[in-house]
Amino acid sequence: MSMVSIGKLTPIEMVKKLSWNPSLMLGLENKGHFRKGADADITVIDPNTGRASMSFVMGRVIMKDGVVMGQSGQLLTTYAGEASAYNSGLKYEIINMGKTKLYENFQAYCL
Repeated sequence: MSMVSIGKLTPIEMVKKLSWNPSLMLGLENKGHFRKGADADITVIDPNTGRASMSFVMGRVIMKDGVVMGQSGQLLTTYAGEASAYNSGLKYEIINMGKTKLYENFQAYCL
């Protein structure tokens, strides 16, 4: 929000940098957007204070008026960590590293 308040980013650019771009980098197709099938993980930020005032995870309210009311979420893991994630008893999602953009053009940086 500091970058928005000084005019270096628009609110839309901030949203892209904080949600859309990370979801693309990790190949998380159901995050970072408001389309059908998305997880409905949303944080509402008070533009006057720059602080989160309300949050939803999987469409459920977990924070209201800046007060945490519950907990929710899921573990992100790779295929290599699937057994541990399963054994933890937590909800989890497997990140397909083949769909991530983390290592795109990696060879170009190694030359």
